[in-house]
Amino acid sequence: MSNEIEISELQLFEPFNTMSQDQLAIVSNHSQRRILRSGEILFHVGDRDELDYFLLSGSLRLVSADQKTRVFDKDDPMAYRQVSKLRPRQYTVSAMELAEVLIVKSFDYESPRARADKPDYLGASVLDYGVDELDESDADEHDLLESVQQALDSDELKLPSLPQVAIRIGELVESDLASADSVADLVNTDPAIAAKLLRIANSSLYGSLGRCETIRDAIVRLGLAATRQLVMGFALRDLFNSESKLLRAKLRESWIESLEVAALAIVIRDMLVAPSYSSEEALLAGLLHDIGVVGLLGLFLTQGDLLKEGDDINRVLSRFKADVGAEILRKWQIADQYIDVARDAENWQRDQNDAADLCDLIQVAKLHRYLNNRIPLPMARLTDVPAVKHLPLKESYSPETSLDILQQAKQKILEVKGLFD
Repeated sequence: MSNEIEISELQLFEPFNTMSQDQLAIVSNHSQRRILRSGEILFHVGDRDELDYFLLSGSLRLVSADQKTRVFDKDDPMAYRQVSKLRPRQYTVSAMELAEVLIVKSFDYESPRARADKPDYLGASVLDYGVDELDESDADEHDLLESVQQALDSDELKLPSLPQVAIRIGELVESDLASADSVADLVNTDPAIAAKLLRIANSSLYGSLGRCETIRDAIVRLGLAATRQLVMGFALRDLFNSESKLLRAKLRESWIESLEVAALAIVIRDMLVAPSYSSEEALLAGLLHDIGVVGLLGLFLTQGDLLKEGDDINRVLSRFKADVGAEILRKWQIADQYIDVARDAENWQRDQNDAADLCDLIQVAKLHRYLNNRIPLPMARLTDVPAVKHLPLKESYSPETSLDILQQAKQKILEVKGLFD
């Protein structure tokens, strides 16, 4: 097997999947793959090295200092990130079976600067990447990022719980006892959610089908599955709140973004040829895609000593919200399609090579929110994103398509905000 690392292999992992071709070429030329035999140790608890490891194939066993064990393989939701990032290492990592890993020397991946060629850990000539000394603010931010990573790795992150009414309705809809009458009885135990459900059943989202006067009528119109998804959406609103003024502002910002992405997702979904998901699923995916923000900001609230004045919250959110969001939805036992959305909504080079899914839809909706709010795109062109190419639009994508989406979305955004905010 060739020892050379292909750029396409690097792009399977963060942070390489957002790097330029020039940056990738540098990393590729100075990385190495390594084959591990079953039981062979990659590193031990407490090790301090300057290497980053990424799993290419096979599976690894991670054992913490207190002997907690987990298995890490290519199907693991974290498989697109480096293995056990913290130094000193928090785990002893060994191969469960024959495994292949990618090894990269640690450096600032976003701005690699070559100094000189010299022999290095790979046993060959590689670049020595210069690293400037950290100033005090950089060191503080580094400590904050490491603290959050530690909380994630040690399962100390307290994840938010789904409100009870949403859990009970979900359980009922999944049971053999579900009917419009039984679900209506349960919804009526929460007057606020009942009122919202009536509003949405009578809204323009469902056309002029005549007015629903009772919750049962609303559930019959919406259907049991849609009712469950909408109730969850209503329940989410209360999670995007905080006792802290600073964190409350960030949660509010995230909630408004989620509403706008949800509205855009409905508009784009209606422009697809035979979509495989409903408008309610598109709506819920939009509302859930940023749920990781709730978990991370909750960490700062419960561990107030983590957050210091001047810390860049946005940097922490950008780095960890995908993983935290996926963990929250797994805890809630939400369908895998929504977990994919929370994990990969901003993984712009995600390419499943399958039929377009909800995550593709949310990515395209999110990019159009950038356009609508005059936020710079994270790539040169929309068509650089696989999701844009995947979506089966009724007409081939063009800049005019985006204009049409944004025009149609104006009213939809107002409707969704009116119903959920």
